[in-house]
Amino acid sequence: MRTFNAGDRYTVVFPRDGVAVIDGFVVLTEGALAGEKAVIELVSVNKSHGRARIVELLSRSCDRVMPDCERYGVCGGCPNMHQSYEGQLKAKENLVLQALERIGKMRDFSFQPISPSPRIFNYRNKTEFRFSGGKTGFFASSSHDLVPTDSCLIASDAANYAARLFSDAAEKYGFDSDGILTVRNSRGGDFGAVVETVSGNAAESVAGYISEDGRCKGVLLRTETGEKLFGERGICETVCGKRFFISHDAFFQVNTEQTEILYGAVSDLLCADENTVLLDAYCGVGTIGIAAAPRAKAVIGIEINGSAVEDARLNARLNGVQNARYIKGRCEEKYAECERFGVNAVVCDPPRAGCGREFIDFLLRLTPEKIVYVSCDPATLARDISLLSGCYKTETVRPFDMFPHTGHVETVCLLTKKGPK
Repeated sequence: MRTFNAGDRYTVVFPRDGVAVIDGFVVLTEGALAGEKAVIELVSVNKSHGRARIVELLSRSCDRVMPDCERYGVCGGCPNMHQSYEGQLKAKENLVLQALERIGKMRDFSFQPISPSPRIFNYRNKTEFRFSGGKTGFFASSSHDLVPTDSCLIASDAANYAARLFSDAAEKYGFDSDGILTVRNSRGGDFGAVVETVSGNAAESVAGYISEDGRCKGVLLRTETGEKLFGERGICETVCGKRFFISHDAFFQVNTEQTEILYGAVSDLLCADENTVLLDAYCGVGTIGIAAAPRAKAVIGIEINGSAVEDARLNARLNGVQNARYIKGRCEEKYAECERFGVNAVVCDPPRAGCGREFIDFLLRLTPEKIVYVSCDPATLARDISLLSGCYKTETVRPFDMFPHTGHVETVCLLTKKGPK
């Protein structure tokens, strides 16, 4: 068997983005595109794969472009900006397909083309800045070194504006602690913020300064001594013709325009009618159930975050929805409620780690007629679908590019219950 060591150099051709194979050994190289030829140097090696860096690029892919951001390669936020947008979409389609085929062992399903993002810049409605010494920015790739900036290309104009406000306030009040500034904005341009820092030194003055701006709805300050709210506790946004209140720290999809398209697809797959009792699992502030299933007989939302449950209940009232109820807790612990209500359809939008075995077992026990799975990680999606494959057939798979210039991709799948054999 051949031995591979850090420091070894090889000339390779990449069959897939970032993936080379040397005598059967897989090597991952950040920044390499499919079809390119390069001299690479191994940085680290383990039993399953190695990691390398490009020493010299010998041939270029037609998808390689000049990144639009001057901080590309330093900031860790947009690792795919060197690839054309068409190339990014093609790579993300392949990522989903490969996960389903390799991990999920799936072959027989309808795969729809990826839905491109309506905007590829300034698309984020939530941006997490780091701050230190009065400066805002992002961590450098694979480190905790701050790359100062208040003009991120994928963040909204409102987020960049809020970052500049923070810097002005930090200078004004001599605030130099480390922490996180999270900004969430509506399409109307207003925003809310969460400031998290260990030290309370001048932090209240900074939070108060930001909250007094005309575009700011409120600031939630978190320090080691507790929380303090300046102004309102959230913002409002309209999605699919429905109005939603979203707390500053609640989950909401980061790309609002693409979210409307995704929710439209979820609605089409659910085909909810007067006989549908829908479980909106991991429901957050209730957006999917309210926006995608307006004709359902009933919607049961379950969410572990208490403030999100409060928002969901408020959002049902804001939209005149009388057939929805929201429960705080873990779905897998609420089987009795779901059975009592007669749940026959499920939409789930779990975190990146996927549903988890307990929730999969919950679904197999509940046996709804259909499941619409919204995933932000192809690997955990494929794993979960495989675990459900004994009872459910995967009918339709459609990727959505929610995060241009990154390697992340959202996917919507329709699973239907198999009949008796």
